[in-house]
Amino acid sequence: MLTAEGIGVHAGISIDAVAHDGQRFHVTCGDPSTGSGQDKTFEADQVLVAAGRRSRLDDIGLDTVGVEPGSVPRGRRHDAGP
Repeated sequence: MLTAEGIGVHAGISIDAVAHDGQRFHVTCGDPSTGSGQDKTFEADQVLVAAGRRSRLDDIGLDTVGVEPGSVPRGRRHDAGP
């Protein structure tokens, strides 16, 4: 579906540089598919960067204050509040 619209998804790559020439974006990244360490450059009208994050709650002592990981209620903005 995305490819039919001309949209490419490139997961697991490391972005080295992003430049905009006034009209298009030029995204340079290492190309892990080749294993050669050579850079690859993509050109696009728009760029969406989706970066995830994980909680790192192991071994920070939550149990010593009576808090179970995942038990803190979240507000509408996913903050620890009402």
